[in-house]
Amino acid sequence: MNIVLTACSIDKVISESIEGLNAWANAKSVAIVNKVQANLPQVKIDPDKIIQVLNNLIGNAIKFTPNNGTITVEAKLHNDREVVVSVQDTGVGIAKDELLKVNHNNK
Repeated sequence: MNIVLTACSIDKVISESIEGLNAWANAKSVAIVNKVQANLPQVKIDPDKIIQVLNNLIGNAIKFTPNNGTITVEAKLHNDREVVVSVQDTGVGIAKDELLKVNHNNK
């Protein structure tokens, strides 16, 4: 896998991902909220790979969020030097017994 790092705006990358998935979300009456902090610095990333990751996360959220739910994609500056991106939804989440398996596999 080739990674091509480019300085770019995370806001534009997030917006592109959301725009590509909005029709699917709208079909389920799921709102996608773009909550990006103003004036974030440019980040050095591979925008295509980040869009792919965001598409997977947001797509999974659309799949498991009930009709009339909400998905929030947030980007903010952390410790004045890192841009943190998160995807949250109003779905049921992962069952507690399954969550233990997820946490165990990440160690």
